[in-house]
Amino acid sequence: MVMVLTRFPVNIQTVPYIVPPNTQIYYPRVVGLPDPYVQEKINRAIVTQVRQLINEQANVQIEGNTEMYGFYEIKTNERDVLSLTQSNYAYT
Repeated sequence: MVMVLTRFPVNIQTVPYIVPPNTQIYYPRVVGLPDPYVQEKINRAIVTQVRQLINEQANVQIEGNTEMYGFYEIKTNERDVLSLTQSNYAYT
């Protein structure tokens, strides 16, 4: 008997981080992995990067007058590879 393992894409949920009136950031969360440790490690890395992007933007903007938008794009999600980009855009 030959067993073929099919590697399915990772399930991704979009998480909103919204601070009215001027901040709207959407970032990915990995869900449903068979190894909860790996899933948590990936999600922690994503959140760390989101916070880093927010802090970098906040350090150079005028407080109270800035609008900030964040989003992500999945580049690859197949054969045990997840690649994505996260971006933040802010203007005063």
